[in-house]
Amino acid sequence: MAVATPSGGCSGHENLNVRAAYLHALGDFLQSLGVCIAGGVIWYNPSWQLCDPIVTLLFSVIVGATTIGICKTSLLVLMEGTSLDVDMAAVEAEIRSVATVTNLHDLRVWSISTGSLAITVHVVVAGAKDAVVAKLQARLLALHAFECMTIQVESEADAIRCPFNEKEATCMV
Repeated sequence: MAVATPSGGCSGHENLNVRAAYLHALGDFLQSLGVCIAGGVIWYNPSWQLCDPIVTLLFSVIVGATTIGICKTSLLVLMEGTSLDVDMAAVEAEIRSVATVTNLHDLRVWSISTGSLAITVHVVVAGAKDAVVAKLQARLLALHAFECMTIQVESEADAIRCPFNEKEATCMV
């Protein structure tokens, strides 16, 4: 049995485009301020013309440093990587803490967009399959507010071996 659920909304997460636009406007303001200060210094003492390239270099480094973070986050989303905010060990522990879950495999978490996470997991349960889905949904939503969840529930009798690791009955990505 597989169940896919949306959690509905991602309030509290900032938009990467808005953040980039804000940093761009702030960088423009600071560079303009730096040019005015450098111009004032050069006007006051014309021999200090080196002030202009120094200010330009300083603000170029600041803008470059803020751009790296935005590019890194964008690349993480484009490559569907796991968000840096997600502790995979905590996610696994939360799933294993459900009493009827005896094992899990094929656990994957990735970013759909900034602030929107998806999770897929196969859980092996002892007993009724249906009761475990609601428990897992509630716990995973409380832990990371996943936007999209796919939980495949298997009984111990029909547990599928992970093809990536024939020595073990589970695999983790």
